[in-house]
Amino acid sequence: MKTDNSTLILIAIVVVAFIYFSQHPSVTPNVPTPNAPSETAKGWVKPVTVVLAGKDAPEVASFYEGMLDVFDRNTDKVKSTSDFRTLNARAQVYMFKDTNIANSHPGLNKALDESMTNAFTLEDKPIEPEKVRDFLKALVWAFSGSK
Repeated sequence: MKTDNSTLILIAIVVVAFIYFSQHPSVTPNVPTPNAPSETAKGWVKPVTVVLAGKDAPEVASFYEGMLDVFDRNTDKVKSTSDFRTLNARAQVYMFKDTNIANSHPGLNKALDESMTNAFTLEDKPIEPEKVRDFLKALVWAFSGSK
């Protein structure tokens, strides 16, 4: 059920490149203004809403907007919840390494892990693409300040 790690690394790199080149050299990223997710999806992402706010939140929202686009184009490669967790973790490392986001928000990774567990549990299951889309859209919504 697991996807080749090199494929997930490549997808993670594409996510980071997509976000970097869509925003560079702009100092302030465009803030996505998504529609409010379902109450269920709001519950999934509640842990992140209390950890990150302010100037870094729009960049993280843009990251997850980019992740949604990359996921949509690679659903054939992300086949299980463990594949999605791996993709998310690697993309975060590549995107936020040596940034204020990585160093200034203690608890953010834990809140993201908790949000993912709320949505998908810890059990490795076949991926439900629509649920992943709902989860990523909810993260964009949460980080965009649309409470």
